[in-house]
Amino acid sequence: MGGGSEHRGPARGAGGERRSTGTGAATCGSGWARLGRWRLAALLVALPLLAACPPAETRPPEGGGAPTDSSPLPPLAYPDLGASTPAATPAGGAPAGDAAETPQLTWQQRLAIDIDGFKRDDALLYMKVRTAIPDDDDPNDPAFIALLTRDRRSAAVILARLLSRSEPVEARIALAEQLPFTRGDWDEGASVLIRLDPDAAVRKALVGTMRFAKAPHASAGLANGLRDEEAEVRAAAARIAGFQPDAATIEGAMVECLLGDSEWEARAAIARSFGALGLRSAFSALIGALGDRDPRVRIEALRALERIDPTAAAATPEVREQARSRDSRVAEAARRILRAASAESGAAGR
Repeated sequence: MGGGSEHRGPARGAGGERRSTGTGAATCGSGWARLGRWRLAALLVALPLLAACPPAETRPPEGGGAPTDSSPLPPLAYPDLGASTPAATPAGGAPAGDAAETPQLTWQQRLAIDIDGFKRDDALLYMKVRTAIPDDDDPNDPAFIALLTRDRRSAAVILARLLSRSEPVEARIALAEQLPFTRGDWDEGASVLIRLDPDAAVRKALVGTMRFAKAPHASAGLANGLRDEEAEVRAAAARIAGFQPDAATIEGAMVECLLGDSEWEARAAIARSFGALGLRSAFSALIGALGDRDPRVRIEALRALERIDPTAAAATPEVREQARSRDSRVAEAARRILRAASAESGAAGR
């Protein structure tokens, strides 16, 4: 068409076929040549870097031999929800992290787990334990004791029965006294019930079980007993403390009872327990107890001082004053300390 720029299509031969002008091929060829030169240059630069890199370390399996893709993976470890074990700690001493911590269950949760498992595994025995009472109200009934000690999970059933508070006091006392012989998970629950149970006789029975409880529940239960409103429970806790090494961790509560309890039986029992435990740190408190208004407390304090350190005790004016007491039993206990100290000094001088 005139006046317009002429559109030139591809060159065609005489027969109408297309023919290349050669320009596009030359351009493409020169582009590939430039790309090839760039690749070659990059490869030459990378070769020294690759040679300097150390080979990847291949860790053989622990059993020895070459590693294979079919080597078994270690099994997954799941926490035991029936135990209250602490989380694993790495070699540096720091906690392994929140993800690695083992769940810590309360004693009520552990009790529920034990009861559920007991029902599932042996429903008949569970029901017998759930309803067992001693014949003729005899807590030493052999059949009653044998039944409660057949399965360690009986401890959870006994604690549940005590928590229900629906049975006669005599039956609950008998149940409490059997807790240590179940060999189950009873220590913490019993120590808490000493503070919660409404009956003093049951609390006293639970205090008695603390003689066999594990730390730290033994000392927690004894501390609850020493703070009880009933004198008979406090005196029981004071006596049991002398048989429980864990009681040394509640020395402050024991000293408070020794110097401030309103009942002489509790004060005397604490003094005796200090001597049984051999607590040297209680020496000053025992010297203070020599001013007690009840001679029975002073006698126990003097006996404890004799066991702990007679030489140091003999050197105090309080002990020498008690040796002149009008109460012959008090005076004799103090003179025994003086004689023991004299014998020790004589033996050291030889």
